[in-house]
Amino acid sequence: EDSVWNCSYNGTVDYYTCPSNHDASIICQVTAIELVECQTGNARLVGGTEEYEGRVEVCINNNWGSVCRYSWNTNENKVLCKQLGHQELGAQYFSSNTYGQGSGPILMGYLYCTGSENSLFECSRSVFSVVSGVCASHYNDVGVKCEEVCKNGTIRLESGGVETD
Repeated sequence: EDSVWNCSYNGTVDYYTCPSNHDASIICQVTAIELVECQTGNARLVGGTEEYEGRVEVCINNNWGSVCRYSWNTNENKVLCKQLGHQELGAQYFSSNTYGQGSGPILMGYLYCTGSENSLFECSRSVFSVVSGVCASHYNDVGVKCEEVCKNGTIRLESGGVETD
């Protein structure tokens, strides 16, 4: 619908079926939103030098937006990296100054993943954290560096004392 007035309802509103403590409210984001071609549920990493690192962005209703870093931990890393086709383990997360701050809407915050989900959208989350202003600043955008998927036959040297170790 284009307007709430176009929504259907059963026409019965009284104190007993709809007391005032059930009033609905919304908080709109001030940020101008540019519609793009993405599907709700998509995720991406933006601003990194490699495809497996960057600021986390998700798509909801044809809008890309950033994700607030509050409550983000290794479980969310695992789910995001798995969703994007990267290694699930070994990822790191960073504050926004690592991969730059987003400029569009902030679409998710306070995610609570167990690590078994296949998508960030399967994790429980607090919608209120975004609309209440707790995650209102792009200063809190999360960045992630996933581990690159290894290919059969690849050898990697890690943590050696000299360049040839």
